[in-house]
Amino acid sequence: MSLLVVLHACSSGSGPSIPNLALGEGHPDPLAVGEGEARAGTLEASEIPVDPTGLSTMKAGHFVLANSRIAVVIEAKRDSDYYDPWGGKIGGFAVMKDGAMVQSADYSEALVLIGRYTVEPEQVGVLNDGSNGEAAVVRAIGPMKAVPALNEIGKTFLPDDYDQLRVAYDYILEPDADYVDVRLTVEVTSGGNVSINHILSAFYQAERMPPFIETAGFDVGEVGNDEKFPYIAFIEESASSYAATSSLGSLQVYIPLVSGFSTYSMPLETNPLPAKELSVINAARFVVGSKGLDGLKQAYARMQGDALREVIGSVKQADDAPAVGSRVYALDESGALLSRTLVDADGNFALHVPSVPVTLKAWRLGNNFSNEQSLASDENTAALSFSGQGTLNVTVHDADNNDLALPSRVQVLPAASTVMQLPPASYGEKPPHDGRLHLAFPSKGQVSLPVAAGEYDVRVSRGYEYDLWQNPSPIEVQANETVDVEASLNRVVETPGVMCADYHIHTYQSVDSPDDPEVKVKGAVADGLEILVRSDHEWVSDFAPVIAALDESEGSHLADFAFGVPSEELTTFEWGHFGVLPLQPNPDG
Repeated sequence: MSLLVVLHACSSGSGPSIPNLALGEGHPDPLAVGEGEARAGTLEASEIPVDPTGLSTMKAGHFVLANSRIAVVIEAKRDSDYYDPWGGKIGGFAVMKDGAMVQSADYSEALVLIGRYTVEPEQVGVLNDGSNGEAAVVRAIGPMKAVPALNEIGKTFLPDDYDQLRVAYDYILEPDADYVDVRLTVEVTSGGNVSINHILSAFYQAERMPPFIETAGFDVGEVGNDEKFPYIAFIEESASSYAATSSLGSLQVYIPLVSGFSTYSMPLETNPLPAKELSVINAARFVVGSKGLDGLKQAYARMQGDALREVIGSVKQADDAPAVGSRVYALDESGALLSRTLVDADGNFALHVPSVPVTLKAWRLGNNFSNEQSLASDENTAALSFSGQGTLNVTVHDADNNDLALPSRVQVLPAASTVMQLPPASYGEKPPHDGRLHLAFPSKGQVSLPVAAGEYDVRVSRGYEYDLWQNPSPIEVQANETVDVEASLNRVVETPGVMCADYHIHTYQSVDSPDDPEVKVKGAVADGLEILVRSDHEWVSDFAPVIAALDESEGSHLADFAFGVPSEELTTFEWGHFGVLPLQPNPDG
C-alpha cells in the first residue's frame, strides 16, 4: 500500500481545501452489527462496557466504530481526559460479542502525530455510517496544533513546526476487519511545500498494559533506535489487547520508553507535501485482539492472512490438581517468545503458534518452571506439570499484645542452598526485585505464600517504629508441607502525638505508575504511614474509599491505622509538578 497519495488541483489558484462537511451522528444502533457489516454512530451510556479499574474515559456522546469483531471509540469534539486536551482521538478498544462491547482494553492514550502536532478538531462526526455496505468512517477536521504536554520538551527532539497544516483524521473500519485504519488528508494552508520528517505513534500506555515487540518480547527496552519491527503491541491478559503498525509494515523506536510514555516512527514514502494540493497519508493501523498476547497474535495473523495452529494442553501440580494461576509460554527454536496464555480454572490452556517446532513450559510465582515439552510442527497437544510445592504460613503480631495482628511487610528470599527460577524479562512477568521470591503486605497480619521445596529466609517489618524480624536460620520447606512462621515485632520507637505522611503516592491512574491502589494502601500502612495522600497526575482521587473497601472485603482494620486525603498532582512540563490538596473528587467525572 502506498503511504502518500497526492490529489491534484483542478485549476490554478489557491488549490483545493478540505471542506467542512455536514458530519452526522451516524447509525442509530451502531452496535447491532452482523458479519459483513460495519457501523459508525454515537455511543450511549448503557453501551459503555463495565470497567473494573474505573479508569475508562469512554462517555456517552463519543462515537463508536463497530463490526462483527471489534469496536473502537472515537472522542467527540469536547475537552479530552488525556494529555492531548482535544477530542477527535481514539478513546478505547473492545471486542464485540452478541451486539455488545466486551473485554474493554485498559486503554490510556494513543496518538498519531506529525512531529509533535495533532489535530485540534473543528468538527468530529460520522463521515459514513456503513449502511451502504462500505467501511464505517468517523472524521475529525481541524488545524494542526502542538500537543501541549509534548510541546516544550518535544521541541528538542521534534523541532519542526506544522501550524500551516489543516488535516482531516479519518478512522476507517472495514466489515469483519480486526483493525481500524487512521488516514490523514493534509492541506498546506501557506505557500510552499512542506517536508514531514516524522509520522509518529505515541503512547501513554506502558504502565497500564505492558508493551510487546516481536524481536524482544516484553523486554522492549532492549530494542535499539535503528531496529525495524512490524508492530508495537500493548497486552492485557484479561481483556482486549491492541497493536499499532504502519501501512508500510515497519516501525522504529523514536523516543524510548520512559515513565510510561513511548514514541515510534513510521516510514513516509513520499516527501515533501506539495503546496496547493491535498495529500493523503495512510498513517497508522491499530489491530485489536481478544484476551492477552495470544488473542492479539490471532488478530494480527488474520490481518496478514497467516495461518496459526492451535495447541491445547493442561498444566498440573505434582498431586495432579490443576495448576491454577500458571502461565504457559510457547518458544521458537531460538528461545524467543511466540505466545503465552494463562491456564483456566481446570488447568487447561489453548494458544496459537505458526506451523513450526515449538517448546512449551509453564511458570507461576512460588514455583520453578514446569517440565518442558517440545512439539514438532504438526503436533498440537501438550501436558505440563510442576514439581512439588510447599507453603509458608506467616503470622505477624505485636510482641506486647499477642492479640494485635499487625499490617506488615513480609519478604521471602531463597537461602543460598535454594535455586529460584524466574522468567527472563522477555516473558513479561514482574516478580519482586532484588532476589526476593515474595513481597506481601498482609492487612490482617497473616499470609500464606507458595514456595518450591527448599530453604528460605523470611523478613518481616512494620516501618521504623518496630524492629525488623527475621528467622535466625533458613526455614526448610518440603513439597506438600505447610510451615508456620510466627513473627513477633517489638515496638522500639514511641511516637505519641505524631503521624507520618506521604504526600506523593501514585497509582495506576498515573501514566507513570503500574501500582494497584489496594497494593499501595497495604504497602503504606505496612511501612507505618498514617496519612496517605493519593497524588495521581491529572486525576483527583482518594485512598479513603480504598481503605474502607479493603476493611469490608478482607475483614481488616486498616482504618484504625491510617486515613486518606484526596489530592491531585497538577502536571506541567514547563514549571514542574504541583501537589494540590485537599481536593474532593467529582462523582460525576
